[in-house]
Amino acid sequence: MSTRSHTTRRRGALPVTALLVTLALLAAACGDSDSSEGTDGDEASTEADSTEDAASTSTESPSTTSSAESTTTSPAPLTASDRGVSEDTIAVGIMVPDAEQILALGVDLGWGDVQGHWEVAIGARHEAGGVLGRTLEPIFYTYLPVGSEFSDIGCVKLTQDDEVFAVFGFIRPVENALCFTELNDTPVIGTTSRLTPEVEDRSLLPALATVASPEASDRAMIAALEELGELEGRRIAVHGREASRLDLLESELDALGYDVVARTELSAPEEDSLALDSELDVIVSRWITEDVDLVLNVTTSIALLGALNRAGFAVDMVTTETDVTLDDRDGRGGTEEEFRRVRVVGPVGPGTLVEDGHEPSVECRERWNTERPDEAAPTFPGEGELQNLGLVLTACAAVDVFAELATIAGPELTHENFDAALESVGELELAGHFAASLGPDKWSSPDLDVVSILGWDDEEGAFRAVGEPVAVG
Repeated sequence: MSTRSHTTRRRGALPVTALLVTLALLAAACGDSDSSEGTDGDEASTEADSTEDAASTSTESPSTTSSAESTTTSPAPLTASDRGVSEDTIAVGIMVPDAEQILALGVDLGWGDVQGHWEVAIGARHEAGGVLGRTLEPIFYTYLPVGSEFSDIGCVKLTQDDEVFAVFGFIRPVENALCFTELNDTPVIGTTSRLTPEVEDRSLLPALATVASPEASDRAMIAALEELGELEGRRIAVHGREASRLDLLESELDALGYDVVARTELSAPEEDSLALDSELDVIVSRWITEDVDLVLNVTTSIALLGALNRAGFAVDMVTTETDVTLDDRDGRGGTEEEFRRVRVVGPVGPGTLVEDGHEPSVECRERWNTERPDEAAPTFPGEGELQNLGLVLTACAAVDVFAELATIAGPELTHENFDAALESVGELELAGHFAASLGPDKWSSPDLDVVSILGWDDEEGAFRAVGEPVAVG
């Protein structure tokens, strides 16, 4: 275990007025928009036949045979090797958003039984033999996923009262993961927000995310636009909240020989709609003055589309953010005219993966639909249908990631060797991931060698995949 000293942090709760913004982003990140075997068998058979022949002609005495058998290595016994680990179980905490509280505040996520997603995924792992013979013992904490207050209460309960080994589920914003990974020596696996360098640097144990990192997302967006020939001759603006992301966009574009005519960095808080709209109006005015015809946006888009509408400014926009794909996307003044000019670049969506026969995704969905036919997950949900496919696949992926690391760590499972297991993971096959990998310097599981482009579909009245996925690796 690392000996790095902990530091006390104070994090304020997010005002309830910011709930729609926070949950919009939460929903978007988990939404469903699309957005040599024979040889091995022969060798095994040959070895078995050779062994049988040797046994039938052996002249060894019984005592010699007995002595040879006694030197055979036996599996290491399972012990209570660390907090939350017993001889036959591993206690894991699972953070579950409280749908009833969220609905009472006017937001219907349409996710159905989120706790059930995890129960079915864990059941599948048990049927596959558990984790080196141990089963997972889930301890659920249902909470309102806004700000830090409720998340921190759950963190203390799960790590100090329930003494779990690891935590799965929803932890947003990503800074809330530090209560687990920095202050309470507990790894996190699940749908945290996009990881930041600060969280990675401060974490004593890994915070593993099933969403792509900001850096990977932004690089993939530029690479996809270059592959499609969408950058040539454009007057480009880069827009976002984080200077580091804007720096990366400018650097990537410069390396390809493209100039940025406007860089705009948003500062008004999302929950202050008046201040936000006022700042966006000024930013759009600048784009008009600079004759911008392509905006690369790495922050939320809904309010921005409203500002474009107010200014009557028709400009193409490409973004890595998925808030614009939500059902309430027109709540801030944007119209279909603005939607048609937006492209969203991101991982290949869960619906597309299932329809294309991606094995881990298909198996995970089929299991869920078989065990929970009352909440069957549609590939591309229509109006009034559950938006739960992304969540179902995420649960399968997170459980499989944990099982992979814990298996590498070995029978004497500890936090130290769980962390060290990242050195040996590499590529993975995970539900909901076109391609995936993890390592000591890669805590976000998606590999964005192939991305999907979403655009507005007039007939569907929604964002849908445009063309085939684009290879950018």
